[in-house]
Amino acid sequence: MGKNFLLGWILLSSPLVFAQAQKLTLGLELAESQALQNSPALKAAAARWDAASSQAHTAKSSLWPRLSIDGYYFYQTNVPQKNLGGGSLVFGTHDNYALGPALTYTLFDGGRDHRAFDSLFALGEARHADYQAYEAQMRLSLRIGYFRVQLAIENLAVTADALTLSMAQNRDIDLRYKAGAVSRLDQISSHKESLAYEMRFNQAQADLARALRDLFALTGGGEVYDTTRPVSSDILRRLPRGVETPTVVIDLDRVDQTMASFKIKETEKPAADHPELVSLQKAEDSSRFAAASGRGGYWPKIQLQAKSQLIYPNFVIPEQANQNTFGVSLSFPIFEGQLTPNQVSQKSSEALAAAFQREQRRQDFARDWLKIQNVLSNLHRQQQISQQNVQESRQIEKLTYDSYRSGRVRFLDVQSANLRLLEAQVAAAEIDHQVLEQAANLDYLSSSTGRTR
Repeated sequence: MGKNFLLGWILLSSPLVFAQAQKLTLGLELAESQALQNSPALKAAAARWDAASSQAHTAKSSLWPRLSIDGYYFYQTNVPQKNLGGGSLVFGTHDNYALGPALTYTLFDGGRDHRAFDSLFALGEARHADYQAYEAQMRLSLRIGYFRVQLAIENLAVTADALTLSMAQNRDIDLRYKAGAVSRLDQISSHKESLAYEMRFNQAQADLARALRDLFALTGGGEVYDTTRPVSSDILRRLPRGVETPTVVIDLDRVDQTMASFKIKETEKPAADHPELVSLQKAEDSSRFAAASGRGGYWPKIQLQAKSQLIYPNFVIPEQANQNTFGVSLSFPIFEGQLTPNQVSQKSSEALAAAFQREQRRQDFARDWLKIQNVLSNLHRQQQISQQNVQESRQIEKLTYDSYRSGRVRFLDVQSANLRLLEAQVAAAEIDHQVLEQAANLDYLSSSTGRTR
């Protein structure tokens, strides 16, 4: 269970006395925080970033002089000697050793080590941008999952209202049937309609349960909640009679509040420093620096070496001596089987591929932004129409039932009016959900590398 989940117990109040049910309160901001904390993919991206940074710092060490303690020891069984007239001259001893500091420094290598460090440093920056891109993608996935729960709650609410209305009409028709004012067919049809709405209510609960499980998969810690029969706190006190006991009561941000907070995002444009674009730019830089490092193989490598050692024996004399040495070594490749040109070609091609990828992604962002703007413009018009449609459908439903009670229309007309009202309300909720999803996509497109973990 996530530490920020607010879990409590409440007594459900309704026309029936329900058993106690769990309470879940989860705002969008809190859900985002939990998703970022619990995401294995985000943690993996952070680990790759750390690994690349460590690799760059490792490469940087090659730019500095290397100071070490060098030594050796060996024992030889036969010591060379030479007979000289009346005696012999021994060349060395059985025991041989040396110990002392050694300094090595690369004076010139054609820029190989320096460019290798630049390449790995750029790769570390690319991994940092990858982490930020994963973070932005996680926020987008969480928001879409959260919006789907909100939509499922809206669908459950309007279905519950439709079921309540149908049950009220059914009770009225039962009374009218007993009084002989309506036919048996109308009574059966009314009861059948209530059963149909009850099935839709159960399906809406199942849809909400699935949406909740998807959201819990992102935030973590949802195992403690029984989502068999979820309801929202908004409809808790107006649940239809006879429904099964809810297992969890959900309290999320209101849809109108969420839409107000995302309204400003509809004007945002794709960021020039979007993490995906920065990652590809840094990958291109890394490959170009690696190609430059490979070109250093065409040049000689010159190294400075200096040692100061305590040695034994002192050449052939069996005594300790302090030996200082200083020198310069040169290495120049004559034949390596086209190793260097192939490495340079590989890295240059990788840089070119990353550049093309970045340009393609930039074009995709520009296209997606224009598409979303067009979709949002259309959705806002649909919102206005759907609100009017809901209002008029509600009026038609009331007028139709009043007409039915006065005998001017058939009950089939009442059923049709009830269904059109429900469909109008569901369509309005779906449009609101699409607006939120498009606004969240715009927010993703405007993501910037200014965010840090």
